[in-house]
Amino acid sequence: MIGGGCEDATLKRYPRFYVLPLIVIILGFMLQACGYHLKGAMGPLSPLPPTMVVGSENTPLNSQMLQVLKDMETPIVNEKSLATLILNLTSESKARRVLSVNSEGKAEEYELNYSFTYSVTDNKGKILVNNQVIRRLLAIQFNSEQVNSIVSEAEQLFQDMRQAAVQDLARRLQRFSDNRVDTQQ
Repeated sequence: MIGGGCEDATLKRYPRFYVLPLIVIILGFMLQACGYHLKGAMGPLSPLPPTMVVGSENTPLNSQMLQVLKDMETPIVNEKSLATLILNLTSESKARRVLSVNSEGKAEEYELNYSFTYSVTDNKGKILVNNQVIRRLLAIQFNSEQVNSIVSEAEQLFQDMRQAAVQDLARRLQRFSDNRVDTQQ
C-alpha cells in the first residue's frame, strides 16, 4: 500500500511530460502532411542536364546564374551541340519609383523594381519555355537626412533582389532536372 500511493502520484505527473511533446509531434506531422513549408525552406536543387547560358557574358545576372548552376552540380557547356538546355537571359532592368511623398513634396517611400526575361530551348531550337519574366518588387522608406546610405542600401537591395530572382529561376528550371522530366521527348 505504501508504494500504491506513490504510483498514483507518479502516474498523474508523467502524462503531462508525454502528452505535450506528443501533441507537438502530431501537429508537426499534420503541417507536413498538408504541404505547409516555411518560405525558403526547400531542399537542395537537383542538377539539370548539360546547360548553356546565353546572354551578355559579363553581367552580374549571368555570373550569379552560372554560380547557382554550378552549386546545383549542373554541367555547364559552351557549345550548343553539347547542351540539352539553352538558357537565354535577356532584358535585365532595375527601376525605382516614388510611392509616397511628405507634406513638403519630398519622397518618403520608393518602390524598387528588378526584372529580367528568360527563355529555354533545346539544342535543336525547340522552345521549351518562351520569354517569361521574373520580377521582384520592394518598397523602402527614404530618409532625406541619410541620402548616401539610402543610395548604397538601394544598390545592395537590387543585388539581393537579383539573387532571389536567380534562385526563383533555378526552382522553375527544376522541371527539367534529370530526376523529373526527359527534355528529349
